[in-house]
Amino acid sequence: MDGWWHTVQGNLEEIEEGSALVLAEGPISSNKKVRICCGSKQLKGTVKTCEHDDVLGFFVEVQFDS
Repeated sequence: MDGWWHTVQGNLEEIEEGSALVLAEGPISSNKKVRICCGSKQLKGTVKTCEHDDVLGFFVEVQFDS
């Protein structure tokens, strides 16, 4: 992977054919390219929204790449 990268822990809350909702420990900027990793599997996409919840953390909506 080229360039800088940062890992943010999270839980996959919802998944659809073209998108996912992840509850993350930290914020992720809109339009940021991301990878959701689980074992050796990866889903690549772009952050559409990131909303803060005072109790739970950050709800990050990811639109998958085609």
